Amino acid sequence: MKFTREVREHLLAVTRPVLLLAPRGFIGEIADRLRLDGVQEAVAARDTAALFDWMLPRAALQGISDHAAETFARRAGTATWQMVADALGTCPSCPRLRTYWRYAGCGFRKAEFHCAEPDHIEGCPVTQLPARKGGLAVAAVSLWLFLRDVCDGDLVGWIDGRLAAADPGIGAPDRAATLRRAVLEPLCEVDGIGPKVWSMVLSDILLAGDPGRDRWVTAGAGMIAVDSLVHAFLHRTGTLHRCRAKHPYGVACYAPGGCADLIEVLSG
Repeated sequence: MKFTREVREHLLAVTRPVLLLAPRGFIGEIADRLRLDGVQEAVAARDTAALFDWMLPRAALQGISDHAAETFARRAGTATWQMVADALGTCPSCPRLRTYWRYAGCGFRKAEFHCAEPDHIEGCPVTQLPARKGGLAVAAVSLWLFLRDVCDGDLVGWIDGRLAAADPGIGAPDRAATLRRAVLEPLCEVDGIGPKVWSMVLSDILLAGDPGRDRWVTAGAGMIAVDSLVHAFLHRTGTLHRCRAKHPYGVACYAPGGCADLIEVLSG
């Protein structure tokens, strides 16, 4: 897609009122919240278990309202790092539970009580985790295995390494997007957590988990979360039509020429 001057001017015109109303202390509020939640301390200590326990409940904010998801979590609880570790430590029979790469395609569905390995489902620890739906239990185990096998148990170190390897240098015009992709794309392979949720979770951690890490802040500023309201705004203002980018809400929002690309053009 070619973003003409007309398209850029249209994007600025329809979003300017929103930008003028945006709270000036937004990042400071994020930092305060992360400090109270212990996230900044966890980043400093490279405490992957604590970061997992903070991230996973936020991954559950999908498919229903935040209030409904949080109400369920208060009543039934949420899977924790230690809970998953203990579950996998029982040496379950399912071969998919041995490594992150083999776990792909588990497909557990709570309502149907079915998965890709039905011969092993009885007694499977995934089915025992507290989760509103099977996909969230799958996400908990997939993320745990990713952190253990891909990040070698050190999420902070993994992020540092990914960003350092991808950094095109301060001043590069596409630096934020490049750093964003370096972290976001591998994590989007975690089963059950999509780009919108990861963008929201990572933007907070990267922007305010350690404000002294320049690469983190730059990558966090480049995170783009497209929810249904953002998509609807771009549709109703005629932006998608004007850009010949009409598409249904969902994964297409992150495809080339989708909502995320339009927002990136605006931020530039």
